[in-house]
Amino acid sequence: MIGSSAMVGYMSFMGGNGVVNQYYLGGKTSDEVVVHQGNLTVVQNSAVVTLQNQTMYMAFQIDVNDMLTASSNVIYAYGFSGITPNSSGYIEGPHLATFEMSFDFTTGSSTVISDPTETLRKGHGIVNIFAWALLAPIGAFIARYLRQRESLWFPLHIGCQITSYILGITGVALGIKLTKELPTADWRHHRVVGVFVLFLATLQILAICARPDKDSKHHNMWSWYHFIVGRCLLFLAAVNIVIGIRIADAGPSWTAGYAFVLVVTLLAFLSLETTYWCRKRKKFEGPRGPPTTAFSSYEMM
Repeated sequence: MIGSSAMVGYMSFMGGNGVVNQYYLGGKTSDEVVVHQGNLTVVQNSAVVTLQNQTMYMAFQIDVNDMLTASSNVIYAYGFSGITPNSSGYIEGPHLATFEMSFDFTTGSSTVISDPTETLRKGHGIVNIFAWALLAPIGAFIARYLRQRESLWFPLHIGCQITSYILGITGVALGIKLTKELPTADWRHHRVVGVFVLFLATLQILAICARPDKDSKHHNMWSWYHFIVGRCLLFLAAVNIVIGIRIADAGPSWTAGYAFVLVVTLLAFLSLETTYWCRKRKKFEGPRGPPTTAFSSYEMM
């Protein structure tokens, strides 16, 4: 960055309007960083900085006709609250986050060169999609459509859901780290829904410990509870993944990929559910007539 220019905006501790100044970065020491100097021709009275909802916004306009090159690399960065250009240790103060892009001044197009949060964002998205959009529905399908395999369905169901829960916790941990890396991003709705999904998943895991025997009079009530909470969890998780993709501005590839997962899951559900009820109807209309016992409460799962 030595030899380049920096536009620095901050809010004064004394209140009032924000301050935007250009600095020439002549070196790494404070006396080599010169205020009101630089290579950028800033349009007069165009620089502004404002604070809204705990987020600071800065804007300025430059004359691109004076640029030495048609394109330049631009670094966006922000530092810690309470450190301003007038503070001691300002030059040595670290940035909370930075990312670099190449900007073409002739066409107005830009290309991201480096974004330190990209890997974290992708990891958060992939882990949560795998947990809530793949494993959790598969576990629900196993519980409903493999009941005839008495010794097989329960361990498979438990294995899928516990693995999904562990991955969900991992996804939440990555999300917490991501919010620390990008504290100015508006994650409120995504965070609230995500925490509630994890809460419902925790209830489902705890329900295993409270699962009554088949012959218990409370078993039917427990089955309804497990059924309703599980369906709410899957629905809210699907909604929250959409919210996350939108907030991250992940692009058409993520949208198309998740849409494909949803379509495959929905088609699998319709196919399995149709087969399930066809078998039930065939069994009900068998040669021996209607069964004398009611459907098991397991079938609600």
